[in-house]
Formats: sequence, structure tokens, C-alpha cells
Amino acid sequence: MPDMTYGTLVGAKNVDGSIRNWVNVADLPVEAILTDTQAIIYGALRVREMMRRLSIIIPVGTSSMALPDDFLDPISLTPQDGQGNVDLVEMTELERARAYDANGVVQTGDICHASVTSTLDFDAASQTARRLTLFYYGKPESLGPNNQENFLTRRYPNIVRPMTAALAADFRHDDENYQRWLQRASSLISSASVES
Repeated sequence: MPDMTYGTLVGAKNVDGSIRNWVNVADLPVEAILTDTQAIIYGALRVREMMRRLSIIIPVGTSSMALPDDFLDPISLTPQDGQGNVDLVEMTELERARAYDANGVVQTGDICHASVTSTLDFDAASQTARRLTLFYYGKPESLGPNNQENFLTRRYPNIVRPMTAALAADFRHDDENYQRWLQRASSLISSASVES
């Protein structure tokens, strides 16, 4: 089996290791299938290669911050200044911990809790500038003409193959093979996440 690269995956049906070759169908939108394959895998897989570390500074008066563009899921939030913990909690718990002024603005105070919604939200508007480390799972760079390989193609080709086969079957409206391949890929994703 040749190395798994973007160029090989999107190759013609006669290219050993191509998606078209695996499923024995020449007429497939393989670029779209590969894009969807990665989105599904990255949405479910949580392995060390996806872990990121980001130093952030919470400016005075800030109760919410943008998340990194590649953000998928939080791992932890650790103060770098040694001033108490900042616990990650569910958004309903964060809302109960917040105090608002008469205008509905989050009051200033010590940040003790944070939650992830479409942003990183805090239980108070920071009364001092704080430096924290955000550990999170991030979306890796997608495969493409300028990124021929990544950890999926090197370490988890056994997940890429059945997921692309599932999506190729879905494109052809072949529900039986779609379910079979999707079940296999999902099982492999779960196993990889547990092992990691």
C-alpha cells in the first residue's frame, strides 16, 4: 500500500490507494468526500496530536473572549499568575455564578469560573489583567494540495479509509454500505480516542 497523501487520495480510479480505487467507482467528488471525512473525524476524535496550548491575557474589564480559530473542545484553563484556579464549568453553572449590574452588564470581580459557548466566557469582568493557559483540542490543518500529509494519514489511515468509503457510499445513495463503513470508522475513532 503506498503512503497515504492528499494527491494519492484524490487520484484517479487506477491509482493504488485512491478513494476511487478503494470503492471501485471512478465518478466521485473525492475532494468533497475528503473534506467531509476530515470534518467528521475531527469532530469526534480526541487524541494527543490535536492538543494545543495557548497563553491568553484577559484584559481588565473583560468577561468574554474569542476562542482560537481551530478550537474544538476545552481541556483546562490554568492561571499563570498563581492566583487561584479558574474552573471550566457548564454554561448554566457559569450563569448562576455571574452577578449583573442594573444595566445587565457582568460585574467586575475575581474570575473563578469559565465556560465555553461560541466564546470563552467568565463569571466576572476581570478586575485585573490575568494571564492564563488554555489547553484545548484543536482542528488540525486540513489535507490539501499544499498539505499532503498529517497525523491522520500517518497514524490513522485505518480511520480515513472506512470514513471515506462511508461517504462515497452515501454519495451513491448506498445506505447499507454507508452504515457498515460508518459503523467501522466510528468504532475505530472511539478506540483511538480511548487509547490516547
